[in-house]
Amino acid sequence: MDTALSVRKQALVSLSSLVTDLPHCAMLHELWLDGVLPMVMDKEASAQEKVISTLESIILDNIAPFNSQQAPRQRFVWELLSLVAEEDRMDLRRYVRRATELWAKQGKLGGALVRAVCSHTAHLPHQKAAWTLLAEMSQYVASYLDTNFVYDNWKQHSSVVSMETMAPLVQILTVIGNAAKNLAKVAREDMRDEIVSMLETFKVPPVVIQAAITTLSQICESLTRSREGYQAAVDNWCVPLLKKCELYLTSLIEDNSQSSLSEGGREIDEKEATCYLFAVGELCRLSPAHTSSHLTLVVHSLLLATREGDGEKPSFRSLSSQSSQLSGLTNLSFSPSLRALSYLTLGKLCLQDEELTKQVIPQLVRELQTSPHAATRNNVMVVLCDLAVRYSVKVDPHIPSIAVCLRDESLLVRRQTLTLLASLIQEDYIKWKGALFFRFISTLLDEELRVFAEFCLVHILLARNPNMFFQHFVECVFHFNGYEKHRVYNRFRQTERERELFSLKGSKHRDQRVRLYSFLLSHMTDPHRFQLTAKLCQEVLGGVVDKVIQLDESSIPVLQDTLAILTSKEIKLSSLR
Repeated sequence: MDTALSVRKQALVSLSSLVTDLPHCAMLHELWLDGVLPMVMDKEASAQEKVISTLESIILDNIAPFNSQQAPRQRFVWELLSLVAEEDRMDLRRYVRRATELWAKQGKLGGALVRAVCSHTAHLPHQKAAWTLLAEMSQYVASYLDTNFVYDNWKQHSSVVSMETMAPLVQILTVIGNAAKNLAKVAREDMRDEIVSMLETFKVPPVVIQAAITTLSQICESLTRSREGYQAAVDNWCVPLLKKCELYLTSLIEDNSQSSLSEGGREIDEKEATCYLFAVGELCRLSPAHTSSHLTLVVHSLLLATREGDGEKPSFRSLSSQSSQLSGLTNLSFSPSLRALSYLTLGKLCLQDEELTKQVIPQLVRELQTSPHAATRNNVMVVLCDLAVRYSVKVDPHIPSIAVCLRDESLLVRRQTLTLLASLIQEDYIKWKGALFFRFISTLLDEELRVFAEFCLVHILLARNPNMFFQHFVECVFHFNGYEKHRVYNRFRQTERERELFSLKGSKHRDQRVRLYSFLLSHMTDPHRFQLTAKLCQEVLGGVVDKVIQLDESSIPVLQDTLAILTSKEIKLSSLR
């Protein structure tokens, strides 16, 4: 992450030398993956080329057909890939996906490599890693995949879905979908029917449901030649599944309306309800025309009607009179996790219904601010960010509420918020308005999030807008010191809660402010530093001299910070250091 390209390249070389010289050191495996893989996203093309070449020599060149007497280098590769395949390392898989894309462009993914990887799927210790790598490669190597190999593995892993077979099954479904056009037509039709039959049981976990529905969509696309034909093929299995979901969710209300409220509400089968609710969210995307208003109403009503497992009353309030009538009949008990999933489903329904979105957004924001459960806050925030893509104008006023999640007590919520806000800014769905930039930059002070925050700021956002740090720097000085008397800077509205959560004013936070100033300056060009020196002198020092800034207790910290910045080594031009 160092700003100097030469330092990043040397770190790559040094880490790679260590890990190849000490292939049995597990600690080095993780350090190498965390330090080297992210460089495939480096903003410098030469750094990308260097890391791709290194990954090729360490990983691709050492993948050979399975043999119980494999060389240490070959065993070492599968230890690395097994770490990448772990459930909590989705971030690493994103980098592997980028690496396979670049390898494919260079013609590095051939039939011999595919056959070698396939041979490891039958070896249990390597199975998960092999399928993970195949899933990432499959869209580029579909022509090398053998239909019988894919079909036989599908039959084997789908016959009994367990915790052991679930991860490979998801990857197998991904391979089937990506390679659908290259598989035999009969095999595609058989797998389509078998996947539908599996979904109709509603007994498989959400991660499998998602992969299965995506794969079915890809198979239908490969079997049809027109948009109309594709939609008809999708509706053929999608509509019956949606009807089953509607019947089940409606039954939760109707059955419970006959039981006494004094009994504390109906306890439901959590696993079963999870499958149906999750399926609704996935299916409505593919067949929006056949997603009935009654189904939407039922999902909406369930959130209003249910109480959480700890007995807390939900903050969600429906604006629909029909929904209120339905919910008045119920007193269902949803666990926090099931309630969190319900918000995801409602969000996916909102993407198909603008009127529903208008009703729901204020309620989602309220839930984001009041829910005691991290899973619910996380999912509501995800829904709002998804809606910001489709309905930017409607969500834009609530971006400050989403940004507050950058100070959430849950690392999951903070990290997810950072990821999604960075993506929305990168794609121009939201702008650096109000306090958003200062909220974002303050994540560099979060020790659990600092490295990822730096990656987002430097390699994603600054790479897209090289003037970003320069444009906001002067206002940072006013904002971080909580100075609100200037006629131009730091004039946006904030709630008291936002001020308290993000406050960096006072001498006790001086070191934190200096860290942020130093970071911003270290990622500026010499022309920016030169212009910034003049701007600070004009806006702050000149402002004090011209009485635009009254020298009092609130402005003295601004002046002190400015003088410290002007005398810092970071603001000096490179040639003068």
